[in-house]
Amino acid sequence: MKNVDLRHRLGPILPQIRERSREAEKARSIPPRTIEDLKGAGLFRSFVPAAFGGNESAILPVYDALIDLGTACTSTAWVASLFVMHAIMVRWLSERAQREVWADEPDALIASSVAPLGTVTPCDGGFLVNGRWSFSSGVDHANWIVLLGTVAETSRIGKPSVRICLLHASEITVEDDWHVSGLRATGSKSVSVRNVVVPEYRSEDMRSIQTGRLHGRRNGVPSILRVPWRPFLNYTYCPAAIGTVRAALEHYRERTLTRRAAYTGELFRAKPTSWVRLARAAAELDAAELILRRDIEDLERYSAVERNRRLAIEARSEFGASRVVELCRRAIEIVYRGSGAGALYEKSPMQRYFRDVNAITQHAALDIDGACERYGRALLTTAPSAVVQMPEYAAAPVAIPASMGRSTRRTVGGEADQPPRQVATALTATSREAAEAPRA
Repeated sequence: MKNVDLRHRLGPILPQIRERSREAEKARSIPPRTIEDLKGAGLFRSFVPAAFGGNESAILPVYDALIDLGTACTSTAWVASLFVMHAIMVRWLSERAQREVWADEPDALIASSVAPLGTVTPCDGGFLVNGRWSFSSGVDHANWIVLLGTVAETSRIGKPSVRICLLHASEITVEDDWHVSGLRATGSKSVSVRNVVVPEYRSEDMRSIQTGRLHGRRNGVPSILRVPWRPFLNYTYCPAAIGTVRAALEHYRERTLTRRAAYTGELFRAKPTSWVRLARAAAELDAAELILRRDIEDLERYSAVERNRRLAIEARSEFGASRVVELCRRAIEIVYRGSGAGALYEKSPMQRYFRDVNAITQHAALDIDGACERYGRALLTTAPSAVVQMPEYAAAPVAIPASMGRSTRRTVGGEADQPPRQVATALTATSREAAEAPRA
């Protein structure tokens, strides 16, 4: 693992990226100059294997750099985060596939669309891929793309199997359909594929990824590949949101220092309501960052803890990413509402901050209602000490509907009335479903 100070490298280019943010919005794509600047900083090598010139960085230092990037341009941070994290997906594949991607270009850019909307049909030499996928962020800049599809023959028997396939950018058709209200500069366009044969070594069954039986792990298991894939990838979307809220709070603070009420001339910096808004928004941001750091640290320790604790980490982390983005949404709403009608003008960065953060919350992986439902179910169906430190008064038995697990009764705050393996059933179901039916 190389000791690369990404924040130090990114710092000098952030002002230029900030200046290009309006240009990027109009173009509905990240400027090529920005992509080259980020390559020069080594950002896209963060999780590339050292054997191919990568940095194999720890997770949190990379997230810190991406948060800094989010203060300059939300869309740039969004696309950069995905390009960085997609290196993990390539590392799920065979060593031969990894060599194709990185042997001559360690800064290779990999786009994706991970809803299994296409079909994958076994054929001589690999798999025949067909279909249309939406929301492929940064695809205009990509050298490669990761797509998920359902194996056709498994769908017919009612037990669909999902495969990940790696295609070269020349094998896809990009549709210019990204006309949206938020995250405009991400260029998250749709792509289509028609009768492309993907070699077997560039494909993998998603169930193998979930269980760890991967070709790319034959020569040892790097720590970053021991992390549960779904919560880790869900956290990919958080740095852009946190960085944007940081920028929004600083913009609100600076404007409040000089802003006067139109009718009375009163300085807003002297109004208690301004103090309260800033404090509330800062508290939401602090909570978001603390959750992010706690959960990433838990994920990095994942392989070193006992099984029940692993299940708890998965449950809390899958909830955590949605919660982080929800806290960011609440923070941005507080300062946006306190910014007056001036925030409506296109020249005001506040309106873009507001649009972009709300756009991030629309991602299927960040659905706060579904996240709360799954996490609440997990809290009721697993030993509480493995998930959270619950108070002693929560020791009363709680009846749980049969649909939530094999047993209809659990004990919250005390010993379970079923063996630990059965208690964990409902908790592990979410991970199995995620592997078999990933969402966009």
